[in-house]
Amino acid sequence: MATKKNKKDTTTTSSSQKTDTSAGDVKETQSAEKTVNEAPEKDTVKEDAGKKAASFEAAVEEAVSKTTAGVKAAADMVSEKTEKVKKKASSAKETVSAKASRATEKVKKNVSSGKEKAKAAVAKISASQETYFELGGEQILMEDINERIRQAWLAEGHYPSRLKSIKTYLNIEERRAYYVINGKAENKFVEF
Repeated sequence: MATKKNKKDTTTTSSSQKTDTSAGDVKETQSAEKTVNEAPEKDTVKEDAGKKAASFEAAVEEAVSKTTAGVKAAADMVSEKTEKVKKKASSAKETVSAKASRATEKVKKNVSSGKEKAKAAVAKISASQETYFELGGEQILMEDINERIRQAWLAEGHYPSRLKSIKTYLNIEERRAYYVINGKAENKFVEF
């Protein structure tokens, strides 16, 4: 008998466990159904996502529009400034061209004037000039006396480039040529 009782108790225990498990399953199922019922439907989620995407798209389009307008304004400003610079450059080019033309004309005039002066100087130089004087039957060339004066001055240690002018005074009785170089009279002479 005791064996039978044990078996019954086991069955009772199993049934009560099943009842407890069944009640828990029912509660979980009801909770899941409630969650499903409370959860937004797929269509509502899609609508919300579509609204958010449209809102985001509108914000992006507005930002692109503002940026495009800013870029266009900057491009217009650059274009205006470029035109101003082109006008100033053109004006400066004309001014420089006019000044260069005037300067070229002045240079041409100076060059032609310089050519005429050079021709006159060459004509003076190319005209041969010799001055002789006779003393006691001897002919003395004035250029020889001036060369002796130059050599005497250089022998004193002067530089040839510093020689600007020579004035010669002849004393025939003494057979001396007194000279003044660069306006300095030092009572110097050479004999001839």
